[in-house]
Amino acid sequence: KLSVRSRLFRSVKGGFEMDESPLTKKVALVYMVLGAVLAVVVLAVMAGSMAYADKPQFCGSCHSMQEVYATFNESTHRGITCGDCHLPQQNIVVKMTAKASNGMRHTYHETLRDYPEPILVSGSAKQVVNDNCLRCHSGSTANTHLSAGGDCTSCHRDLVHNERRLAEKKGGVGLE
Repeated sequence: KLSVRSRLFRSVKGGFEMDESPLTKKVALVYMVLGAVLAVVVLAVMAGSMAYADKPQFCGSCHSMQEVYATFNESTHRGITCGDCHLPQQNIVVKMTAKASNGMRHTYHETLRDYPEPILVSGSAKQVVNDNCLRCHSGSTANTHLSAGGDCTSCHRDLVHNERRLAEKKGGVGLE
């Protein structure tokens, strides 16, 4: 049985040259079509996975996020995704880099079951959330002190996740 290389190329002094026979061209075309179909399938699966991982139901499926998910579902922001607030929106590369980093960190802490009680937002994550508040609500903040930036969550920290309720429930994960 001939290898793909020997079917597509023939040996000449000093190397190989492409076999120009009609059968070789057909074999090469079949491999190119199969490669293109495989690429489309892989991209579709990746896109579907990314879309699913952006849904609040996915984020709420982790034990440590159940109370956070419950407070989100009671908020006026329940119609948007977690990523709309918690991921940077400058461009797809920045967003996907942050999503991958956050996902690895969340998986690590979920696996070790060592989230703090209650779960707190880091300084850099708070800045991302604030930037996204200002991005989505720019029409509402245009004629306020927030038009030049500012900290939305200093006044509206309970708007989406009700931090007081989370603090009472001790939303993190302890050892079981």
